[in-house]
Amino acid sequence: MMLTSIRLNDRALKEEEVPPQLRKIFDKFNKDDRYCGEPHPRDRGEMQALLNEKFARCELEQLTSEGAHVQVLVRCRPSGEQDDVLVTARGNGSLGPNYVTFDVDAIARVTEETGGNYLLVASGRREIIRTGDC
Repeated sequence: MMLTSIRLNDRALKEEEVPPQLRKIFDKFNKDDRYCGEPHPRDRGEMQALLNEKFARCELEQLTSEGAHVQVLVRCRPSGEQDDVLVTARGNGSLGPNYVTFDVDAIARVTEETGGNYLLVASGRREIIRTGDC
């Protein structure tokens, strides 16, 4: 996923201001996805299976498909984190015969033990390309 913006408590962060531990998480998604099979899941079950492979404790709450357009809503509690972190991601995508393009907005709500709250918003674009038959 190519990040297009990161905001912390309604303040845009410059690239050099992104905390290192957060940068490590985003770097895992900053890759070129190419597959030899179908570039997109065909139904809700396949989409949930893809989420289960990549993330622990994620639930696909909404999947709407109309023609070549898809909308998804996912809620996750990152693995290794306590229940005080909740990530909500909304994606709007388009499907082609050999590609999927998703614009994603993810919102993470973090509550500290002291009761302080943080709101992190990350936006990006994810493209998946089919390279041919397996």
